[in-house]
Amino acid sequence: MDHTFTNDRVPKPFVQLVKYFFDDAKTIEEFWRMTQIAAYRGNREKEKDQVLAVAIESFKQLIRKLKSNQKIKTPIAYFHGILQKKFDDLYFAEIYEMWIIQPNG
Repeated sequence: MDHTFTNDRVPKPFVQLVKYFFDDAKTIEEFWRMTQIAAYRGNREKEKDQVLAVAIESFKQLIRKLKSNQKIKTPIAYFHGILQKKFDDLYFAEIYEMWIIQPNG
């Protein structure tokens, strides 16, 4: 089934991007599921706009990697790794910002 059968829980902007590279509805949903897992682990699941932005940015990075000469065996797992790194970076940036604002507690 193509992208038109994708679950309604997957944001349309994400579907619109992913469908050009992976048109299967189940694959698109799996990419979004990895996004939801990474967002939950990063305690970001309620920040819908930020999660979508990170997912789109991460997917673009995955495509750049796929189009390079390097071989990726499992694109979904690689995508999840990119997401984890980006959510970790956001977390540590917030911690650093809080430390700068209140250095002594």
